[in-house]
Amino acid sequence: TSSAVLATSGSGTVEAVAAGLRTRGYHVVDGFCGQASGAKFAEKAEAWFRAGRMNPGVVGSQGAALAPMAKVRGDVILRLEEQEDADVAALLRRFDALVLLMSKQVTALRNVTKRTRAMVAVYPPGSSGYVRHIDNPG
Repeated sequence: TSSAVLATSGSGTVEAVAAGLRTRGYHVVDGFCGQASGAKFAEKAEAWFRAGRMNPGVVGSQGAALAPMAKVRGDVILRLEEQEDADVAALLRRFDALVLLMSKQVTALRNVTKRTRAMVAVYPPGSSGYVRHIDNPG
């Protein structure tokens, strides 16, 4: 049911998410993964960053050379498979349920049949910061 994935009021309702996706192509759902889970992910991301497991984000496309460009993209990233982390797997299942739910409301999502690995990004102090972009077009 939608109540298991989304809120019954506010920015996290099916109607609000669908409207955001249709008009802007994205929507922010505050508290989607829950406060405790969000704090746990932040701690894990920091630990992965400090352990040197993350690599600089790159700019490029299929067939083109991928190159780090710190002035354009200042994040460091780690891609994870579901089996690598139980918390990531749980969040991905929640995202999958959201996409399935929203595909009934947003025509563009009806052709989504798979997803890529989870990507965790950290924007270290002094980096260029976040710039809106698409990691997986199409």
